Amino acid sequence: ETENLKHKKNLIARLKEVIEKEENIGLAYNAYKEIHEAWKNVGDIVREKRDEIQHEYSRLLEDFFYNMKIYRELKDHDLKRNTQLKLEVIAQLNAIKNNESIREIEGALKTLQNEWEGIGPVANDDWEDLKAKYWENVRVIYDRINTFYDERRVSLNENLKRKKELLAEAGALLADYATYETTKMWEEATVKLLALQETWKTVGFGPRKENEEIWQKFRALCDEFFSNKKAFFGTIQDKFVKIAEEKQKVIDQAKALKDSTDWKETADKLVQLQKAWKNTGHAGQKLEQKLWTE
Repeated sequence: ETENLKHKKNLIARLKEVIEKEENIGLAYNAYKEIHEAWKNVGDIVREKRDEIQHEYSRLLEDFFYNMKIYRELKDHDLKRNTQLKLEVIAQLNAIKNNESIREIEGALKTLQNEWEGIGPVANDDWEDLKAKYWENVRVIYDRINTFYDERRVSLNENLKRKKELLAEAGALLADYATYETTKMWEEATVKLLALQETWKTVGFGPRKENEEIWQKFRALCDEFFSNKKAFFGTIQDKFVKIAEEKQKVIDQAKALKDSTDWKETADKLVQLQKAWKNTGHAGQKLEQKLWTE
């Protein structure tokens, strides 16, 4: 009887611990069944302790079932609340499907998925339906995102292809620069290159890495073209200045003859000066007309 008393006191202590510490209803109920089954199998205890021990155990049972009732009510409330929260997430997923900004859709989707994962459990009867609706919306959004990036990838590659064509055309203009022997030829090539630059501006972006690489190549070609043009015009300007100096000498010689009355000799000299003028070459658009008029 003394050993049985000790055993029942241990069972009471275990039941107290379950009541005070175990918040999981399933685990608490399993522990109660184990304790109660053990209690029933304990034999008699000393007579003077029977009422006291039984009363304490009965009181603990009342506390236990009261707590179970409260826990169930709280759990039911939490399950309903979680169901409502998950329905709100589903509604928001449905609302963002038609957003025009893919970047905003991606950000919102990530946030809503995190919210969904953070919501606690729902009633078993509701779970399958909620899960199906959730993944249906998520898949639709992912399909739209993937379609956008697939189409964008195609567009980026088409833009890159067009830019490669413009690069090749610019390269051809630069490759022929050694054949540009006149200002007219350089100006015609410049008009073509400027047109290529304007077209380049209208072409959208290519893939990020390739887009930067091809832009650097195109810009380098343009810089080299205009550098060669500048060098050409610098050289030809020096040539114009020298021609202008030679023509000025012809003008000075003509001035020296303008008051002469030795008609035959002066006429012959003027004819020679006219030939020299023609043979000197063109002094450029800026100087030629002025010199000729003089």
